[in-house]
Amino acid sequence: YAVPSYCLGNIGPSVTTTATLESRLSHIGFGTLPQTFRDCVIITRQLGVRYLWIDALCILQDDHGD
Repeated sequence: YAVPSYCLGNIGPSVTTTATLESRLSHIGFGTLPQTFRDCVIITRQLGVRYLWIDALCILQDDHGD
Protein backbone atom coordinates (compact mmCIF):
# COMPACT_ATOMS: atom_id res chain seq x y z
CA TYR A 1 0.00 0.00 0.00
CA ALA A 2 0.97 3.59 -0.63
CA VAL A 3 -0.56 6.13 1.73
CA PRO A 4 0.05 9.76 0.80
CA SER A 5 0.21 12.60 3.24
CA TYR A 6 -1.71 15.60 1.96
CA CYS A 7 -3.61 18.65 3.13
CA LEU A 8 -7.34 17.99 2.82
CA GLY A 9 -8.09 21.63 1.99
CA ASN A 10 -10.83 22.23 -0.56
CA ILE A 11 -11.26 18.94 -2.42
CA GLY A 12 -14.98 19.45 -2.97
CA PRO A 13 -16.98 16.46 -4.13
CA SER A 14 -13.99 14.14 -4.15
CA VAL A 15 -14.76 12.65 -0.75
CA THR A 16 -16.69 9.45 -0.17
CA THR A 17 -19.90 9.76 1.83
CA THR A 18 -22.79 7.43 2.50
CA ALA A 19 -24.56 9.11 -0.44
CA THR A 20 -21.67 8.45 -2.88
CA LEU A 21 -20.54 5.06 -1.59
CA GLU A 22 -22.39 2.89 -4.13
CA SER A 23 -21.04 4.80 -7.12
CA ARG A 24 -17.52 4.86 -5.62
CA LEU A 25 -17.56 1.07 -5.25
CA SER A 26 -18.18 0.64 -8.96
CA HIS A 27 -16.01 3.40 -10.44
CA ILE A 28 -13.99 6.49 -9.61
CA GLY A 29 -13.18 8.49 -12.73
CA PHE A 30 -9.53 9.54 -12.85
CA GLY A 31 -10.47 12.87 -14.41
CA THR A 32 -12.87 13.66 -11.58
CA LEU A 33 -10.13 13.53 -8.96
CA PRO A 34 -8.34 16.63 -7.70
CA GLN A 35 -4.85 17.09 -9.16
CA THR A 36 -3.20 16.00 -5.89
CA PHE A 37 -5.02 12.64 -6.00
CA ARG A 38 -4.25 12.17 -9.71
CA ASP A 39 -0.57 12.81 -8.95
CA CYS A 40 -0.74 10.18 -6.19
CA VAL A 41 -2.20 7.63 -8.61
CA ILE A 42 0.47 8.34 -11.22
CA ILE A 43 3.36 8.14 -8.75
CA THR A 44 1.97 4.96 -7.14
CA ARG A 45 1.76 3.31 -10.56
CA GLN A 46 5.29 4.45 -11.47
CA LEU A 47 6.59 2.91 -8.24
CA GLY A 48 4.87 -0.37 -9.07
CA VAL A 49 2.76 -0.29 -5.92
CA ARG A 50 -0.54 -2.09 -6.40
CA TYR A 51 -2.73 -0.31 -3.84
CA LEU A 52 -3.24 3.34 -2.95
CA TRP A 53 -5.08 4.43 0.19
CA ILE A 54 -6.47 7.96 0.15
CA ASP A 55 -8.41 8.67 3.34
CA ALA A 56 -10.88 11.04 1.67
CA LEU A 57 -11.85 8.27 -0.77
CA CYS A 58 -11.47 5.18 1.42
CA ILE A 59 -13.15 6.38 4.63
CA LEU A 60 -16.77 7.54 4.75
CA GLN A 61 -16.44 11.21 5.56
CA ASP A 62 -19.94 11.58 7.04
CA ASP A 63 -19.92 8.44 9.19
CA HIS A 64 -18.32 8.96 12.60
CA GLY A 65 -18.14 5.18 13.12
CA ASP A 66 -16.07 4.54 9.98
